[in-house]
Amino acid sequence: MGCPDWPKCFDMLVPPTCACQLPPDAETRLNAKREEKLEKFALLLEKLGMGDKAIEIRKDTRLREHEPFSPVKAWIEYVNRLYGALTGIFTLLMFVSAFQFRRSKPLVFWLTVAGTFLIFFNAWLGSKVVVTNLLPGLVSMHFMISFAAVVLIMAALRFQKAVNPRLLPGETLPMWTSLALLSLLQISLGALVRERVDLLENVGQLTQENGWLNMAAMGNLFLLHRALSMLVLGIHAWIWWKAFRNKESNRVYMNLLHVIMVLFIVQISTGALNTMYPFPVVARTLHILAGSICFGIQVHFALQWLRIGKNDPAVSA
Repeated sequence: MGCPDWPKCFDMLVPPTCACQLPPDAETRLNAKREEKLEKFALLLEKLGMGDKAIEIRKDTRLREHEPFSPVKAWIEYVNRLYGALTGIFTLLMFVSAFQFRRSKPLVFWLTVAGTFLIFFNAWLGSKVVVTNLLPGLVSMHFMISFAAVVLIMAALRFQKAVNPRLLPGETLPMWTSLALLSLLQISLGALVRERVDLLENVGQLTQENGWLNMAAMGNLFLLHRALSMLVLGIHAWIWWKAFRNKESNRVYMNLLHVIMVLFIVQISTGALNTMYPFPVVARTLHILAGSICFGIQVHFALQWLRIGKNDPAVSA
């Protein structure tokens, strides 16, 4: 919410660097635009058969609370939007390029179409996240759709290229697919935990008197998220140790396993920091980033095995 309107920021093409640069009637104009966009979103929900949610949006006063200006938050959000626009440009170029595979490799074409659709749908959904002032549920949906889009784009690229024997994972397709799905579940639980954190922050119940995280208020969802992380770490540690002892494991595969283990250490450490010093910005960001990269590597390994299953000429030769 560093930029409380979309696609502009405080009704400006480039965010201001101080409050003195804000238009004098910025708050009034932003509130009027938000009301208009909220009503359009509510009407859309009614057409989709979600009348109860539309009524909830119209009545929820929290969705109309004005976000105070912060130059740091504004520029973080602005850079995020610029990066999103750059992603959209490259996605469109990839979409155009995929037309050459319509007949020779239709799977590549349709994976690209699906990935492109999700990326632009998620951009639209991001605008609704801003309009609804970070409506619970909508933020997590926006977050998770981005992972789905990445998987589709990765799959399109993987099935377009020949398999590189140096990148073949040592474990089987079921193993890496199961780990990717477990990590996706873990990330989904983490998104729900983040919503819980936001809710407790708003009501002043996130921490105990000693400053530590209010575990009782966090509930079983947080405990499940933490327990599942230990399971995923344990499985990866077993795979890493098995490959480490196998002197025949190729170097690229082994290096990626090293990367995963380092990222898991970062994730576990930042998770502990989030518990002791409830969710500092750096720890929170590194926690999400490390888990996301681990998930990407798992998907890469699973796609490698799927590619082999397609009788790739480079492998069969």
